[in-house]
Amino acid sequence: MTAVANWRDRAGCVEQPVRLFYPPVSRSNSKKYGRTIQQAIKVCMDCEVANECYNYAKGNDERNGVWGGVNFHDNMRSTEEAFRQRVERDRKSFLVKYRKRKKSK
Repeated sequence: MTAVANWRDRAGCVEQPVRLFYPPVSRSNSKKYGRTIQQAIKVCMDCEVANECYNYAKGNDERNGVWGGVNFHDNMRSTEEAFRQRVERDRKSFLVKYRKRKKSK
């Protein structure tokens, strides 16, 4: 019997810079902050353990960083908003994959 690896060991962000998922926030870098967050979310979109990551952050009341494709920064953090973002991200990802499969048939 083999041991199941910790979900963090399989995360798509393992070899990414931590700063990508925890960019500094200030008024002077708001555009850069937004672009960085979007880059982090793209990494999460292709991650096989995004759900585990999101659930971990939600269960541990994370208030900073991008977890499972959701920005958990204090100013955005509310359970309903985080959940809505997660559902919308999953829906968009599914539709993109579905359309690609349909076109290839």
